[in-house]
Amino acid sequence: MLLDPCLGSGHFLVAVLHYLVPMRMAAEGLSAKDAVNRVLAENLHGLELDPRCVEIAAFALALAAWRYPGANGKPLGHRSLPRLNIACCGVAPQGRRADWLKLAGGERRLEDGMAALYDLFQKAPELGSLLDPGVVVKGGLFDARWDELAGLLDSALGGVEGDGEVAAQTREAAIAAQGMAVSTRLLSQRYHLVVTNPPYLGRSLQSEFLKSFCEEEYGSAKNDLANVFLERAIRILEAGGCIQFVMPQSWLFQGRSESQRQRLLADISWALVGRLGSGAFDTISGEVVNVALFTFIKQRPTPENLIAGVDVTGENGIEAKASALVRFPLKVASQSIQLANPNSVFSLDVVSSATYLGDKCFSWQGIKTSDDSRFTRGFWEVQSVNLGWHLYQRSPDSTVFAGGKTDIIFWEDGYGQLTDVCQEGASFRGKSAWGIPGICVGTMRLNATIYDGQRFASEITIIQPKRVKSAFPHSGRFLLRILSRSPSRRWIKSSP
Repeated sequence: MLLDPCLGSGHFLVAVLHYLVPMRMAAEGLSAKDAVNRVLAENLHGLELDPRCVEIAAFALALAAWRYPGANGKPLGHRSLPRLNIACCGVAPQGRRADWLKLAGGERRLEDGMAALYDLFQKAPELGSLLDPGVVVKGGLFDARWDELAGLLDSALGGVEGDGEVAAQTREAAIAAQGMAVSTRLLSQRYHLVVTNPPYLGRSLQSEFLKSFCEEEYGSAKNDLANVFLERAIRILEAGGCIQFVMPQSWLFQGRSESQRQRLLADISWALVGRLGSGAFDTISGEVVNVALFTFIKQRPTPENLIAGVDVTGENGIEAKASALVRFPLKVASQSIQLANPNSVFSLDVVSSATYLGDKCFSWQGIKTSDDSRFTRGFWEVQSVNLGWHLYQRSPDSTVFAGGKTDIIFWEDGYGQLTDVCQEGASFRGKSAWGIPGICVGTMRLNATIYDGQRFASEITIIQPKRVKSAFPHSGRFLLRILSRSPSRRWIKSSP
């Protein structure tokens, strides 16, 4: 069984349908129509927070089933399909609990199930498929199977008659309860494959409730919602099952993810890592996401376990990246060696003889204005930079000697309007780097350029040698040469 817990518009399920149908036809001697029906009924499962996306995904999957070619090569055509295992897990019960329980019609077992659903889905709009029937509702749930509850709700829904407002509200509540019962069944099962592109949401952007939930239930993964979903996927996976995720590739080396990285390197087998970089999605422009593809197996890794990987971050555009994924040779790295790397940073290259960049250099975080359209301009838009404006280093579009130097910031010596809207001290972030030459590295695409001491944005990191003369002669040009040679490299050999 396969689950996409962040279904979106159903792209993954539609793609998998076209793989599983011919497999079942060949293995079980089924017709195309029977194979499609069985794949829909038995293999494909999806959950989504947004009810509109659920509708789109259900239609996309049904359309793919109707268009699937039969023995004569023509589409099977429109027909009744098995009930799809797709549900919205992001809608909370409406109305009072007492009114909700009236749907049970006095039947005790159905009433118990309705009460459990009401309690479980109170935080559904924030948790979605992170809801865990075994954790969120303490002490267990309804004593009957969830598919039995769905059947009872079918009967209850069929018994709602009339066209009045009360009847309409009752029918709407019964439909919602029915969907919640299906969601709970899907959340309670175990799967052989979990595949998804989860939401990316850093801890600073999470609600207080979500922060608290992630801290309590997924402590080592709390810093990004994508990492939390990875942990959730592991929990609902059968032993020996497979996980395929699209995640920010910064997770492979960031210090805040070190504990989770160490645990997963020790506990499950890593099979494949494909580093895509930014610009991997045709619907997202610029450097919004910098991602990698991951395949994990839920089994204890042996000391001999090898991780295959490919890096296409240097390719521009989705077509070039797709082609490179096929053409580029796979690199192979030992999983056990990753744990021996400093901070368990993941690398497909051998780093045992390398020097960690942090041993030789400082790195600094820059200013986050909270309102760029208010506090930043192009340098040509202001006649004089002496009226509170200062030169402002941004991320370069590519690795060049001088780039990202088009903007200015209304800084006002750090005590003006910018300070009023920023967090305390935010307008002075990176002050230790000001006035000292170094290298500017974009935090998304890792493009690099020379830094000459100006105020700089949070989208870049400034790298400066700790000992300029002894550690890195001609440090700026040397570091730029290293970074331009391999923008994604976290390791460099000792300076000549």
